[in-house]
Amino acid sequence: MRRRAPRLYLLALLGALTFLLPFPSFLFPLALLSLSLLPLRPKFPAPGKLVLDLLVLILGPLAASEVLDIPSFILFIPSYPLLAGDLADFASADLELIAGDVRGRGEGRFAGRPLKVPLYALLGALLLAFVLENKALALSSLGILGFLLILAAGALRSLPSKPLRTEEIESSIIVGGTIELEAEIKNSGGDALLWLEAERPWVKILSFPSFLPSGRRGSLRLRLSPPSAGPHRIKLSGTIADKRGLILRRQDLTPLKLTAIPKARYAEWLARRFLEGEMRGGGFGIAASALRGGRGGVEYAESGPWSPGDRLKDLDWKHILKLWEPVVKRFSEAGGRAAIIGARLEAGGEREADELAFTLISSALTLAAAGIPSGLCAWRGKEILTLLPVQNPRRILRKALELESEIKISPRPLSFLDAPLCSALRRLRERLLAGADPKDLRLLELLDLELEALREAARSHPAALGLRKLLRLTPFPVLAILISGEKRE
Repeated sequence: MRRRAPRLYLLALLGALTFLLPFPSFLFPLALLSLSLLPLRPKFPAPGKLVLDLLVLILGPLAASEVLDIPSFILFIPSYPLLAGDLADFASADLELIAGDVRGRGEGRFAGRPLKVPLYALLGALLLAFVLENKALALSSLGILGFLLILAAGALRSLPSKPLRTEEIESSIIVGGTIELEAEIKNSGGDALLWLEAERPWVKILSFPSFLPSGRRGSLRLRLSPPSAGPHRIKLSGTIADKRGLILRRQDLTPLKLTAIPKARYAEWLARRFLEGEMRGGGFGIAASALRGGRGGVEYAESGPWSPGDRLKDLDWKHILKLWEPVVKRFSEAGGRAAIIGARLEAGGEREADELAFTLISSALTLAAAGIPSGLCAWRGKEILTLLPVQNPRRILRKALELESEIKISPRPLSFLDAPLCSALRRLRERLLAGADPKDLRLLELLDLELEALREAARSHPAALGLRKLLRLTPFPVLAILISGEKRE
């Protein structure tokens, strides 16, 4: 009712002027009356409502000046609260747009768009009144301008230097993981509108209170996926506005301190706890399997053509997109086997080195937790650094922990083409043979040459040389786990 009273008064005043003024003078207040009825339509845009009401309040006194001896703008003063409601609707409806005007600026106070729009309109009306020497237009513009400045002064008082308060919380996460956290925001100023933005792309703001009454607390929910290790102080850029959006204040918030733990360090911590006997049995096996994202003891063996009865979740989409034919992943049980870990101790960057060390330790940890006898072959470049035959998996785990420090970082040359897949070359060769077209013989020769080159490179590869030595000492079947940042390996 408080919001309707000023509009009802304005409609009654314009209706009275339409009735009192003679023809054709009554057409002007009649047009203003029609304009003032438009904002009553449902879902009328807030900026349009502000513009129409401002126009009616500026021009309305011009019609009343024909029948009154006193300054006519006085009659329209009871309708000025209409502008306060329109400004509040504009600010709450377009808060993101309003906050975007001060994005990237430092902390401080700024005039908001809801203040600038009517201010520029009133200054233009004053200039027009000066040119036309129209006293009624000048007084109506000055009256509205005074009301607007009173609202702006109240907005300045409601926004102290740092109206928002947060208590910094601390949390930790493994690199590459995702965590959702909740923080609390308190408003120590007056009723305020709030808009928050994250400065880092891996920080997602899930929810925050867009309106925070004076002295109240609100909940802020964040989703964090740090791509790199180390301490991260999560910084949010906040835009606080009074409830009408007249004055904006920029304030940076640091509600959270996040420590991103390297995956290798976490795997190392688990491995040392296992070796010290602090974790035993199935519980630790589950933890180690979860580290590697394993399938409960089922290991990837190869990819092959799809056949009826294969599960849809085993589709190998990477090979499907390359070969344009259905391919599925084949898995084999690891239980009862010996296992050999082959690891390349060379990475193209710190993140890849962390991933490589994590995979090496977690693989050895999974085998040790399952009690599977294990061997180890580690190489760098063309040199074999470590060659351990199949033995107690705890010894292999200890050696994997030692090898973590021997991973060397060397920038990898830029490559524009993927290494050819032997399986893809074999399938293409089989297709050409099935077609038996003489034109394909030259292509078959090229394929045979490429396959032979790949075989020769594989035979001389240090991983192949080391595994061949270990396989001579190991009864079949053997599970081989190859760890490398090089896709062609």
